[in-house]
Amino acid sequence: MMSKVSWRGWLFVVALIVTLIPLSSVMAQGGQYSGQVVQTFTNCGATQVFGTVADVNGNPKTGVRIRLRSGSDLVYTTTSGTYIRPETDASGWDFSLQGYPVSNTWRVDVVDANNNPLSATVDAVTVGSCNPGDANVVKIRFQEGGAPPPAPTATPGGGGTTPPPNGGGGGTEPAPPITNGARCQFITETNAGGTGGYTVCDDDNAKFLQAYCAYSLQVVGYPVSQRFVRDGFVTQAFQKAIFQWRPDGSYVAYVNVFDELHDRGLDPQLLAARQTPFQLDQVEEETGMTFEEIKARREAWLNDRPAMRSAYFGVADPLLYFGLPTSKIEDMGNHYSIRLQRAVIQQWKEDVPWADAGEVTIANGGDIAKELNHLPAFSLTLEPGVPSNATTATGCNTTPAPTPTPPPSNPPTAGFKYGIQAHMIYADRGQVFNWVNDLGLGWVKQQIEWKVFEPSQNNIAWGEMDLIAASARANNKQLLFSVVGAPGWARESGYDNSVAGPPQNPATFASFLGKVADRYCNNGVGAIEVWNEQNLHYEWGNLTIDPAAYMNLLRPAYNAIKAECPSMIVVSGALTPTGAPAPLAMDDFTYLRGMYANGLKNYADAIGIHPSGYNLPPDIDHTQACTYIQQTNASFTGPCDNPHHSWSFKSTVDGSYTIMQQNGDTSKKLWATEFGWASQNPPFHPDYGYAADNTRQEQASWTVAAYQYMRDSGKVGGAFLWNLNFRVVADGTEKAQWGIVENNGAPTPAYNSLKAMAKP
Repeated sequence: MMSKVSWRGWLFVVALIVTLIPLSSVMAQGGQYSGQVVQTFTNCGATQVFGTVADVNGNPKTGVRIRLRSGSDLVYTTTSGTYIRPETDASGWDFSLQGYPVSNTWRVDVVDANNNPLSATVDAVTVGSCNPGDANVVKIRFQEGGAPPPAPTATPGGGGTTPPPNGGGGGTEPAPPITNGARCQFITETNAGGTGGYTVCDDDNAKFLQAYCAYSLQVVGYPVSQRFVRDGFVTQAFQKAIFQWRPDGSYVAYVNVFDELHDRGLDPQLLAARQTPFQLDQVEEETGMTFEEIKARREAWLNDRPAMRSAYFGVADPLLYFGLPTSKIEDMGNHYSIRLQRAVIQQWKEDVPWADAGEVTIANGGDIAKELNHLPAFSLTLEPGVPSNATTATGCNTTPAPTPTPPPSNPPTAGFKYGIQAHMIYADRGQVFNWVNDLGLGWVKQQIEWKVFEPSQNNIAWGEMDLIAASARANNKQLLFSVVGAPGWARESGYDNSVAGPPQNPATFASFLGKVADRYCNNGVGAIEVWNEQNLHYEWGNLTIDPAAYMNLLRPAYNAIKAECPSMIVVSGALTPTGAPAPLAMDDFTYLRGMYANGLKNYADAIGIHPSGYNLPPDIDHTQACTYIQQTNASFTGPCDNPHHSWSFKSTVDGSYTIMQQNGDTSKKLWATEFGWASQNPPFHPDYGYAADNTRQEQASWTVAAYQYMRDSGKVGGAFLWNLNFRVVADGTEKAQWGIVENNGAPTPAYNSLKAMAKP
């Protein structure tokens, strides 16, 4: 590979054959440049450009890249966004100009095979008419020296703001020092909480802290580098994004990380290390399309996996956060994957340590850039703390809570609460509430994983919770937040990371719940459920299952919630109906009695239960269960093989209420925070064989009968059907078997029956 100096004296000819749409001139700007922009001309309205790179004798040259800019946007060679592929033979290069205005000014960059800028100056330009077959010839002479080009003008918007790639940090330099009076947050999480970390600041050079807080920790992740300067812009890498400050527009742009990695030829490494699909060449197929047509075409690639599509459109601005898809969904063995300009979305076919089967995860672009040496080495040096000339910002609580709205005169908390559980995190919240409104329900349950929203102590990422609460307020609905899963920093030493578990110190959980209650008091959230199915080993960290230990968690949590929001309904963690032995589980009736023995009556407004139906209708109690199984020739015979109250919806409701009465807790109601019937033949998972016995019509009629029984019994105050949209967000998993909308959003018989059910 030649150095910059060794290019001196060469003369190259770039032949540009511009197809489609007539007219306009090509204008040259002379003068030497020691960097990138060496030629300016005006787009002829073309949609595609072809050409070759040759020396003065017409011999094809290798190891050279020619890049084309529109403003600061780099026009992509194979998929619509960034760079022209390197010359390796005489077949030439091509790139699409689609989606850019005809009036745009275009500029040429010349770099070597490693994307290092080559000094060059324009030698001559021959202008054609822009008609098909006519040639516009741009001659570029490489030589060293001259003044650097002006900084490119930024183009507002989410996509296409990527700087040229500088692999391994090449072409970068340290950022200017933080200016006096800056506001900074010092974050150590990507150093495993050690003494070193990275600062995220707002100062005169860049305002990354406000963007970090505004976009939320869930969207951005923690910082993985210091600031550095790339291509004239202050830049900083985070786990899930790379920020670039645009001073002329005073905003933060996202870098197209995966486009840059593709341009560096790192697709094979991405496939090997992260099972990332290769980027597709779509120039030929998309020639002649408008940008909106290209956008619609790419977004349609997500339709094959509704849960992945839901994750993509679940953010406020998919183009800003993710960019466009640059591959189709591919089967990678144990998961499905689609590559985007700034992320990779994956849906898992089987349980893995970081996700359940059917769950959708998003690969962190910043982490991957760091892993593949795409960040300059000097920027990875840990910092000791906030500079002495800056002030320290505390967390991201600078973002104000949404303004509370006064509760209605007849609040939906009065009377029986008709609810349903949905998944709205990074999902289509608007569609969820369209369904809920259509069903005539007043409450929606969302599970909140504490470990996701407070991954480091006192660093709460409110973004998705705020959006869900805002959607609930806009639709006059109330939310039940069911809060589970302690983050690693709060768990015991040597904890089992393969399962969810409680915190070592209950006060840390109480602190989080108090802040949630304060933020959403009379502001979208009407109730908080404190944990979930704590009588199962994998919900209790594989620790000893102990109702006294759970009550040690519930007591401070209840007090913290009530201190911040006296009107918030506190629901005790719902028990799963089970007869499984220790150490796997504890009988739910035994566990509930243990909770009462440790003070439950004084620390809950409602008692959570999960009355499951299995393959029995809701009016059959457990003493009748085996007879029903035999009469219907059911394939799943659990109620006969192991008789127990937990097989019966009715027995679970009635037995739980009896325990409340026995403990003098008759002023309260049960809340069925999950109930329902799976229907799927064959089942999506072998452990759920009873789903094959239940027809869709039985699912529908039993669901309505269960709501009616709970309402009319006087024992239950709130009932939340499991579930609304898991056939959409987790299709093919065991959770989807309970869903009442199909994976394409169409209603099931259960949906239609619930919609038609009277809800007094």
